[in-house]
Amino acid sequence: MPGTLASITKEEMECVVTNLRCYFLWAILYLALVFLLDQADHLSRPSINFASYFYLTAMIGVALTLFSSSVTRTPDTLPMAVWAGGCIALSLLINITHATTSNNPSEIVLGFLLLEMGIWVTHRLALQITHAELLMDKLASIPSGFRNKLVRLSNY
Repeated sequence: MPGTLASITKEEMECVVTNLRCYFLWAILYLALVFLLDQADHLSRPSINFASYFYLTAMIGVALTLFSSSVTRTPDTLPMAVWAGGCIALSLLINITHATTSNNPSEIVLGFLLLEMGIWVTHRLALQITHAELLMDKLASIPSGFRNKLVRLSNY
């Protein structure tokens, strides 16, 4: 019976909150890693020389995947496939010699895998945000779930 206190267990609330924290932390760590790699690429001789469009694709991909409302209704593989296609299209359209000074295939594959990992983590974060919103809606719909403890100002 939806909307009752019996349908919302303490374990369900803890699971949603724990997963939300976990994926939020992973998304922050991913973005920090991408920013650090970008700074290392610009400041000194980089140990990994990603194509310049990798950083832009990673940032736009994470933002659009997180803030697109329809992405939570799709399986994990769809946003990953869309951004993989975008990455492949960019690599074909932009001459690799103009985007990076390295032609090392392992760096191209590593950049592609980092992009896919970021999209997957972001998709999972978007799913957890949706689950948390649904849980809050369930809690708000319970008549005795949150009793209004506010005192009207007119009483003073």
